Amino acid sequence: MLDSGLWGRFRGIMLVVLGLAMFACAWNMFILPHGFVGGGFGGICAIVFYLTGIPISATYLAVNVVLCTIAYLILGREFSFKTIFGILGVTFFLAVIPVPAQPIIGDKLLSAIMGGIIAGIGIGTYLLQGASTGGSDILVMIVSKYKNVSWGRLYLMFDACVITSSIFLPERTLETVAYGFIFTGIQAYAIDMVHSGMKQSVQMFIFTSKYQQIADQIIHRHRRGTTLFESIGWYTKHASKTIFLVARKRETQEIFKTVKAIDEHAFIAVSNLTNAFGVGFDTIKAGFRKARREDTPHSPPSAVGPPATESMEGACTETAKPEMEKIP
Repeated sequence: MLDSGLWGRFRGIMLVVLGLAMFACAWNMFILPHGFVGGGFGGICAIVFYLTGIPISATYLAVNVVLCTIAYLILGREFSFKTIFGILGVTFFLAVIPVPAQPIIGDKLLSAIMGGIIAGIGIGTYLLQGASTGGSDILVMIVSKYKNVSWGRLYLMFDACVITSSIFLPERTLETVAYGFIFTGIQAYAIDMVHSGMKQSVQMFIFTSKYQQIADQIIHRHRRGTTLFESIGWYTKHASKTIFLVARKRETQEIFKTVKAIDEHAFIAVSNLTNAFGVGFDTIKAGFRKARREDTPHSPPSAVGPPATESMEGACTETAKPEMEKIP
């Protein structure tokens, strides 16, 4: 049986390969047959070729050499390796997947929509694994390292500038540019759906008389921290404890099964979270500069209570309230 770490690496590589194949398939099967204008650094390299005659491959290689160097310095060696792997991978799939002589879908609008969906899902898939095909991917990952911003929005702004500038090139019409924008907009939306879908978090309140058994199972089986609140059911006037936890949305079904197996009469309230930061979730990103803390000698401590010492994933920060209890 594969070690969990080895399986995780293998799964990550397979997802990167799948994303690269989808991206190349979208371009070769839906975009290039109609002559649409794409965005990103590929579009910039094409514009340079039209204006100066410099081969696209030479410009693309030069740009990515510079960007890979920056990625190595800022994002680390692993990202730089995955970027090289992504550049070689997408080049391979672009060469292997044939460009049909006649478009698979004759309708240009449907081709732009299908291409945007497939390319966006592919990009979102390999970006979640920390990979890249170079170009604008590296810029997006560098910015997202320091700022909590929408990946799709960054792509859309950058691609919009490239596509708009292509209207000044010969043999380009407003119709072609419009389809390029449709493709780019749908691609950006699909990227955000993949990104937010995989990282969507929920908060759960579980009301049950078997709170200790359920909390223990959530901690040991699902590796999520739990916090217990003192609560009273006002209809029965019965004192109990309410379980609170934060988890990924994709984990909720397994948690439901665990709760039902212990107490099928438990009441569960679930709500979506915009963001969740901390151990087991996203890292707090406050900007390019590190925050500077200025505490005067006479100022009280900034914390409202003792810090959380929970080592499990998804631990909830505790405050010094007497009605709150932590499962060890």
